This record gives sequence, C-alpha cells and structure tokens, in this order.
Amino acid sequence: MKSKKVGKKKPTARKVTKKTAKKKIRAVAKRKVAKKVAKKVAKKGVKKTTARPSAKKAVSNRAKVVRAMAEAATPLTVRQALVFAIDFEKKVRDRYAKGAEAIKDPQGSKVFATLAKEEQGHVDYLENRLVQLNTTGATTAETLTTILPSTQWLKDAEAKHRNTVSMKRIAEETELELLKEALQAEHDASNFYHDLVRRLPEADRPLFEQFLNIEDGHLAIVQAELDSVQGLGYWFDVPEFALEAM
Repeated sequence: MKSKKVGKKKPTARKVTKKTAKKKIRAVAKRKVAKKVAKKVAKKGVKKTTARPSAKKAVSNRAKVVRAMAEAATPLTVRQALVFAIDFEKKVRDRYAKGAEAIKDPQGSKVFATLAKEEQGHVDYLENRLVQLNTTGATTAETLTTILPSTQWLKDAEAKHRNTVSMKRIAEETELELLKEALQAEHDASNFYHDLVRRLPEADRPLFEQFLNIEDGHLAIVQAELDSVQGLGYWFDVPEFALEAM
C-alpha cells in the first residue's frame, strides 16, 4: 500500500515543479518591470530635486527683501547718518575723479573734475560735522554753500550752446557711458538722502535736507551734459553753470 501511494505522488511532484518554474518566470518578469518603473521614478525624482535649489533661492530672495524693508524702516542716529553719508559721498567723488581721467575731451574732463571737487566739499562738510559731534556731543546744521543753475538757466544755456555749435561732433562711447553712469549715481544720491532724512529724528533732518536740493542740481547738470553730448557731441562749458566747489 505504501509503495502505491508513493508512486501516485510522483506525478503530482512534477506538476508542482512546473508550476513553481512558471511562477519564478513570472516573478522575474515582474522584477524586470519593477526595475524599469523604478528607473523612471528615479529620473523624475532627480528632476524634482534639481528644482528645489531654485525654490530655496526664491525663499532666500524674499528673506533679503524682508530684511531690506526692515532696515529701511529702522530709525537712524545723526552719528550713523553722518558715517553713511561720508562713505556715500566718497564713492560719488571717486566716480567723478576716475571719469575725469578717462575722458579725453578737455571740456568733458573739466566737468567731471569740477563735480569731483564739489563732492569732496560735501565730504569735508560732513566730516567737520562728525568732528563737532564727537567733540561737543551735538551738531549744528551749518549752511552747505554751492552755486547751482536754475532749471530756466539750464534751458537758456542749452539753447545758446546749440546756436553757437556749427558742426556736430561724434561723441566717444566712453563719454556717453560715463555720463549715463553719473546720471544714475545722482539718482541714487537723491534717493539716498531722501531715505536718510526720512529715517532721522525731525530735529536732525535740516543738516541733511540741504543735500536734497544740491543733488537735484547735480542731476540737472549731468542730464544737460548728457543731452548735449548725445545730441551735438559737445560738452557745456563748466563756468556757464557757475558751479563752484567748496
């Protein structure tokens, strides 16, 4: 009886082996498919991770904007304002001084040299106020003297200049670039002092409010020079502006 039972089980064992083989084949096939899917997912995952830095950068930029806004809203002491203004005026002065050396046209070089001297006068004025503050503990808004042309004077001078020029000159690219940079610098100076005055206590504002009109005058001068050089290729004569350095 036992031998018969064993004989009957042999065919069953063969069937199980075939089924197992088929299952293994199917499992291998599934694993291959799974690997392909995994590769696709991995590639997608790489694309997603490459996008993350830009998102972090965006967050970082927003943080910088928030910090800048916070700084802009922070009140200043007169000492801080003097230090900031001295540093700013020195940069503007150096820009004009370098421009005077770079411009080949004698009249153009003279315009930039005169503006550099004017800015040095601003530096001297501010440094004297800082010394006064360090010595006495207070500052006085001494008059910041300068002679600037009015808007109407500039218009009249420009018309006169156009009538006296007989031939148009082709301005050098360096001249135009330096004038455009100077124009932007004067816009920045105007914004700088407006922001400075806004952040100061009311009692300390008169000292720096003087710079607002002066910088607006510089802006008008540089704009007039740029219009003349772009249009005719010639510079205004500095004495026409009656611009005197301190």
